[in-house]
Amino acid sequence: MKYGYRSLKTYAVMLLLFLSAVLGFYSLGRRVSQYEIDRLSWEQQAHETQFKAVEVKIEELSQQIENLNKNDAALRRTVGLDQIPDEVYQVGIGGREKIWPTQPSPAKEAWERLDKISRGISLLRTNLEEAERKATENAEFLSRIPSISPVPGGLINSRFGMRIHPIYGVEAMHEGVDLAAKEGTPIIASADGVVTFNGNYGGYGRMIEIDHGNGIVTRYAHNRINKVRVGQRVTRSQIVALVGSTGITTASHLHYEVRRDGKPVDPLPYILPGAIVD
Repeated sequence: MKYGYRSLKTYAVMLLLFLSAVLGFYSLGRRVSQYEIDRLSWEQQAHETQFKAVEVKIEELSQQIENLNKNDAALRRTVGLDQIPDEVYQVGIGGREKIWPTQPSPAKEAWERLDKISRGISLLRTNLEEAERKATENAEFLSRIPSISPVPGGLINSRFGMRIHPIYGVEAMHEGVDLAAKEGTPIIASADGVVTFNGNYGGYGRMIEIDHGNGIVTRYAHNRINKVRVGQRVTRSQIVALVGSTGITTASHLHYEVRRDGKPVDPLPYILPGAIVD
């Protein structure tokens, strides 16, 4: 019995040690699990904060895209391009739905909005490139339309239309305007173009003719000296001649004509207000 009692005591001690070890491991496991829970909770909060910041930035970008779309529409009107329908600006979403679950989620919604912003940026880039090309075309077109006085500050002493000829004394058509100026005053091209005539032309005296394209031609007559040659490209405000009194004239001045499709038209509508002195 004495030996049995000792054995039982030994087994009891071993059992206590085993239970202590189990309880120790359990307690340690609980502490580790709580640490993981706390860590994951903190990470989740951090991610939620970051996600909210992303949502704010997405909203800001969406508003900027909307404002840029309005500016794009105004730009297209300015350069003469057709307007884009609103539904095109609302570039649809598609093609990536399969990577998300069918049920809506904040992440899925954020991705869709980012995708829409990306599509909007691509559309704006295409539109701006088109508008830039059109603006360049418009600038080139406008540069070839006569719009300034060929003698800045020159006084108009004879207008376009029927008048009594100053030398012959008979009624005759005056196919341009006369701008009084001192002999030697620079004469400038009223628009971009190509010189198609340079020489003497009957009663016009020394004359220059410039073809501006689109059926528009300008003439500069009674010149003292012509400073350009046939075939030369000239730009608006470039000096092409000097005022003189060659040909049939009573005093130094510039006879200036604008012709459309070969027919003379009143030059005054082709001179911007304030560019001449009447």
